[in-house]
Amino acid sequence: MSQNPGDIFIDVLSINSPRTSGINMARNFLSGEVTETIFTPGVTATIKVLDQEDYLGQLKLAGDEGVTFQFRKPQGGTAKYEFHLNSCKDVSDNSNKKYKIYELDCISRETLKGQTNHIQKGYNTTIEDIVKDLHTKLESNLPIRTEGTKGKRSIKLTNQPVLHAMDKMRKQAVSEQYKGSNYMFWLTHSGFWFKTLEGMMEEGPVKTFKQDNTVGRSQFSDIDNQVLGWQVHQSMDAVNRIHSGAMKQRVATFDVHTNRFVYKDFKPGKDDVKSLGKGDFLTDAFKSMFGQGFRTVVRMVDHNPDLKQDPSHIPDALPYRMKNLAQMQEQRMSMTVIGDPVLEAGKIVLNNIPVSTSHSGFRQNDPQVSGKWLISKVRHEIKSSEARPRWVSHLECLKGSSEESL
Repeated sequence: MSQNPGDIFIDVLSINSPRTSGINMARNFLSGEVTETIFTPGVTATIKVLDQEDYLGQLKLAGDEGVTFQFRKPQGGTAKYEFHLNSCKDVSDNSNKKYKIYELDCISRETLKGQTNHIQKGYNTTIEDIVKDLHTKLESNLPIRTEGTKGKRSIKLTNQPVLHAMDKMRKQAVSEQYKGSNYMFWLTHSGFWFKTLEGMMEEGPVKTFKQDNTVGRSQFSDIDNQVLGWQVHQSMDAVNRIHSGAMKQRVATFDVHTNRFVYKDFKPGKDDVKSLGKGDFLTDAFKSMFGQGFRTVVRMVDHNPDLKQDPSHIPDALPYRMKNLAQMQEQRMSMTVIGDPVLEAGKIVLNNIPVSTSHSGFRQNDPQVSGKWLISKVRHEIKSSEARPRWVSHLECLKGSSEESL
């Protein structure tokens, strides 16, 4: 059987009700989308199914159903998701009464557990260990991969949803290894992740893409690695650099016991935070023009100074954290490629894309879009069976600095 780029096998589309046995509607699948992002601790999906036998009507949907969705590439690579059925809509043409088309709106089961399960517990350990303990409260079968955090913390979580507590820990975590310390907590089909932006950038690329004029004439593997389309949404943002305090920051710590402020100024160096490109995104000329400005961050310290507590390390991390965020927002692009399960949020891809020119012959790689990129969001789009390519992945990517230093 011949294969086309973007072909996909829908192995499982099971709707499981606690009142009746599950129904595998893989053969009834029409189209769908699955979205992962490093900015939210959950995965969402929209799936359309053809129901000729009124299976969904017989289930008597009540909002307590689970959805298992599993698909794969013909040449290997599988993605499996466990969802909760959030809503079901009849989107069929009312002129034909012989069948119905339903749109299933799904959300990862752990997202709902994280909003309903509460935590009330005191900790005196690293934030990494706290995150691992909070992960158990999500009642998930998926593992969690974490990145080391600095120092022990005495923290009491008082009757709050697990995901709210997780977000609080994410904001307070300081990395053992990276100065930026911008932690993200997110979910993909392979599990949960608690890592810094810099930690993600240290990973090798999961796939290398190119763009040339061989589409339609290459072998399957070549087309599979083609960039079908891309758009650079932003290559720099001068105002954001200044507002974020990328050049200089003043951290003002207010002690409620002494009613005093303690000020400390920071000026991060060019090599203090990592990027996927080369060099500092702040040129010497830009620094000379606007280097007098700074951003002030005010922190409240409300613990009793007589208590023996380990330092939070947050004041020293704040300036580098803000510069890291500003840098990662500098360059953003989106691209569409042939679908692949290895394209998860938080992974790195490598682009070899030549400059756009009317001249023929050898072309160098475009420094604006080539090089390594961090996938911040992926939307797997599975189209109708007659579409070619049927499965494409829409990637939103971050870089930080240009591929060539200025």
